[in-house]
Amino acid sequence: TIFAELRDTLFGRVTERAMHIIGLQVFRHVHSLDLDYHLNRRTGGLARDIERGTNGISFLMRFFIFNIAPTLFEIGMVAVILLLNYGARYAGIVVLAVAVYALFSFRATSWRTRYVRAVNEADSSSNTRAVDSLLNYETVKYFNNEAFEADRYDVSLDEWEEARRKNRLSLLALNGGQALIIALAQTLMLGLAAWDVHAERMTLGDFVLVNQFMLQLFMPLGFLGFVYREIKASLANIEKLFDLLDEQPSVRDSDNASAL
Repeated sequence: TIFAELRDTLFGRVTERAMHIIGLQVFRHVHSLDLDYHLNRRTGGLARDIERGTNGISFLMRFFIFNIAPTLFEIGMVAVILLLNYGARYAGIVVLAVAVYALFSFRATSWRTRYVRAVNEADSSSNTRAVDSLLNYETVKYFNNEAFEADRYDVSLDEWEEARRKNRLSLLALNGGQALIIALAQTLMLGLAAWDVHAERMTLGDFVLVNQFMLQLFMPLGFLGFVYREIKASLANIEKLFDLLDEQPSVRDSDNASAL
């Protein structure tokens, strides 16, 4: 626990510095864009894209380095211990379960990334409607357009609500599939151990130990599934940020322009 806290405290400085640097870079870049871009601005959506992008970078740096490698190491050690102590059948179940779990997680997470993007689009759109309408409050009042703006915002919120619902259902399918794979593997492993206890090839202590190893294995494996899902979501969040950085002003200084 102490080392985990020290890790978070020390590496927090790296994460915050990265967020600082990318946030400042984006801020300067947006100011460098031409007037046409800002006249057609999507202030609310732009702010949300920047916020989600910097938070996505923070998540990637924190989890990718410090959680994936130790978890894979732990899974490998459990498989080796089961192989040495109880034979190839037990290690084979572990390896097969991890392989099926990983394959399902990769496929299902890639499938549901489109729903994450749809939620981001709907969130940015609704935020754009709200913020731009409030920034242009005087214009809305001049034309007595409060009801019109509210209706537009309502449509955006309907799209956001629908996107969130589909995203939640896709997450249900992913989590349910992962839980089913883990449950089947645990049932198979404990059934095999119970059979060996009945045949007096193992003791009750061995049965308890196998059960504990399965818990030790699938808790980090479940966490690994969560991390991979969040990494894919973070990459989807970062896309808009890098699209913004790729935006180029239509009017640019020539290479030999003199300083004014």
